Amino acid sequence: RRMTQDEGGGAVRSPSLATFNSEILCEIARHLPAKHIALLSATSRQHKQVLNADDVWKRVCEEAGFKQRSATRTRGSKPWKEVYKANLCIECSGEGRVNINLNGGTDLPNDLVPMCFTCFGKVSKLTFSERTRHVLPRTREKHGKFLVRVLFTKVPMPKCKGKKKKVAASR
Repeated sequence: RRMTQDEGGGAVRSPSLATFNSEILCEIARHLPAKHIALLSATSRQHKQVLNADDVWKRVCEEAGFKQRSATRTRGSKPWKEVYKANLCIECSGEGRVNINLNGGTDLPNDLVPMCFTCFGKVSKLTFSERTRHVLPRTREKHGKFLVRVLFTKVPMPKCKGKKKKVAASR
């Protein structure tokens, strides 16, 4: 903690982040990106208690456009921090903006795989053989080749860049 002098020449402690009350901490969190909220929550027990609150992460999810996927009457809903984590890109952990449905027509929560626009763009520009060799190394390492192959089949292939055949004009 930093010491300062008051008007009478005495030493006064300047307030540290740990002494902020929870309302001020929540207000600070309103102006931070999710990554910084997570880092700030790791600095003290008070910060963790305040910043892991559902209302803080609900706001983050609403701003990012993430919704509860599996809320039911019997199971209830997941904590909003878990909703945020479930929507991070499977490859780079950025905010996922594209959900790829692995199961075709169903919208079961476990069948949706989030990807950010950057990773999705990398995958969608390559042919299938190029995809299997060069793309999504972290996903392959964490989840195995099977998920990566299924994921590749669900991402649209680029349009063929082959040469156009010349049609000989008949005389």
